[in-house]
Amino acid sequence: MASPHVAGAAALFYQNSNTATAAANALFAAAASQKLSDVKSGSPNLLIQVPLILQTSPTRAPSRAPTRAPVPPTRAPTPLPTQQPTRAPTGAPVPLTRVPTPRPTRRPTRVPTRYPVPPTRAPTPRPT
Repeated sequence: MASPHVAGAAALFYQNSNTATAAANALFAAAASQKLSDVKSGSPNLLIQVPLILQTSPTRAPSRAPTRAPVPPTRAPTPLPTQQPTRAPTGAPVPLTRVPTPRPTRRPTRVPTRYPVPPTRAPTPRPT
């Protein structure tokens, strides 16, 4: 679980130095040596520390004073439609059907249809 800690510390050092070499040098310089136990051979035996001087909050220029409210309305017409209702009724959105559609009946159709397909007695290799 040391990798997230090391990555975070490296990011903080890199933020202040802007080069990887300078960040690595600062990381090694800030580490405490000979603080770890049961260290394997080849390990530098360094405990990474992030000085409090690096943990500063970001600064931004203060925003300007808010504008006065409300903003006066414009007198010129707007290019986009408004949300106000119109005085005259608008036309139907879908054109009306001139020919009436037939009403459903309970009688079967005169001409036989091909669907649904009657079931087969034996399985077929492909769907029918």
